[in-house]
Amino acid sequence: MNNMQVNNSGAPDRQWRQAFLLLLLAVTAWRLLYLIITPLDLVPDEAYYWGWGRHLAWGYYSKPPLIAWLNALSSFVFGVSPFTVRLPAVICGSISLWALYALSARMFNPRTGFWAVLLAVAAPGSAVLNLIMTIDAPLVACWSLALYGLWRCLEDEEGRWGWPLFTIMFCGIGLLAKQMMIFFPLLTLIFLWASREDRFHLRRPWPYLLLLLPLLFLIPDLFWNYHHGWITLKHTAHHFQGNHSFWRFETTLPDFIGSQLLLLSPLTVIFMGLITFGLFRQGQKIERRPKLLIIFSILPLVVFVLLSLRQRVNANWPAVFYLSAFILVAAWLTGHGSLGPNVPAAGRSRRLWVVLSGLFLTTLIYFLSFYIGHTAIGGGAKDPLHRLKGWSALGHEVTVLRNRNASPTKPFILAVTRQTASEMAFYVQGRPTVYVWNSAPGVISSQYDIWPGPVGKIGSDALILVETELGGALPGGLRQVFQEVRPLSPVSISMGAAASRNYKVYLGRNLLRWPR
Repeated sequence: MNNMQVNNSGAPDRQWRQAFLLLLLAVTAWRLLYLIITPLDLVPDEAYYWGWGRHLAWGYYSKPPLIAWLNALSSFVFGVSPFTVRLPAVICGSISLWALYALSARMFNPRTGFWAVLLAVAAPGSAVLNLIMTIDAPLVACWSLALYGLWRCLEDEEGRWGWPLFTIMFCGIGLLAKQMMIFFPLLTLIFLWASREDRFHLRRPWPYLLLLLPLLFLIPDLFWNYHHGWITLKHTAHHFQGNHSFWRFETTLPDFIGSQLLLLSPLTVIFMGLITFGLFRQGQKIERRPKLLIIFSILPLVVFVLLSLRQRVNANWPAVFYLSAFILVAAWLTGHGSLGPNVPAAGRSRRLWVVLSGLFLTTLIYFLSFYIGHTAIGGGAKDPLHRLKGWSALGHEVTVLRNRNASPTKPFILAVTRQTASEMAFYVQGRPTVYVWNSAPGVISSQYDIWPGPVGKIGSDALILVETELGGALPGGLRQVFQEVRPLSPVSISMGAAASRNYKVYLGRNLLRWPR
């Protein structure tokens, strides 16, 4: 395609490429600035995964190891701070936007690519995904790159190996981020079977190698799991056990649909549905490009809707499938006839409303982080940011208590939940090793139960933190492992007008033993 080719808006493709680059730079710069000025503490999962990065391994309790490796790399290169913990999420987000543009520009044109990226930037879920460092940010980056590589494979009629290897590599890396990546090769095979124009690829080896070779990336993780009782597989399986009551769908289904409306913006979801309905009315006449986008978005989303009939579905689970949906909606917004006569073209006003509605919600998220703490619901259950508040202040209070009770050495820190342990490991001065009391020895419920306990601290004292909302009492058996346990002053950290973090704190004197 000629760089000066004029699309149906009258603007040359080169200008849309430049507009995309400016948008990408502006979004990346804003996200980096927001990391610097944000008043929000690390969410417990962020602190938990950061702790994984201090104990590098081939596998971990609930997830593959990529999140730990990225945290370790960022901390090693840039030091340890909330900014450096979240920096990889911003980088992964920018990679995802680049791949989304490259794919949609190649499938349609740069104008469609720009609008696909704009839709992604306007989605409220994108703001959260690329500012909170969890497993989803690297997963989405790998999925977007693999999807771009897949399209290049489909374009290549000569059967060269460059793009298949590219796609296989990012499928493999994606598997190290999250198990969801395993669906990518399966969706690829479904598309190749469904697309008459692309079915000849099934006579080539690369689709089957795409199914098998990424699994090689998991060999070290599987070896680790073999030596730890397949704990990651067991943990993953429990997510799909369901509530065994179909009739609870009246709560689980609306919860899932409502969460997706908020993450993507209602208008984007509505138009996704209308476009899909119009395409399905065409039956076998659906062109290959929208067919690929539907198979990589709407098809798995329908599966998640069905899954929500029997159990709660986490809002972030379908994140990777919205990449294709953004391109599908962008193609409609830019008037591509390949969507067929049953999908009427979108006018300029619809384009603006779709983007502006999402941008309004996204801007609201950024604004709320600074404002909501000063309202009547600040910090409470209705505050969507309550899980990101109070931890640094709690770490400061625990630091003071730890220094005050140092006789002759500072006591180690013991918590009863992984959330508190992870946050204290990050926010207590000196970032000490924090331990979790396992009330059911032999039962592994977090990574803390895999790591060794304070067996080298026999004879030492400990600060014991127990959440008041959990009753505040010492768990059974904990008192017996110390020579003496006495209560200290409770700690209360205000998170706003509506709630506070409340802990009962105990001092355990002379650790006698630790259950194995």
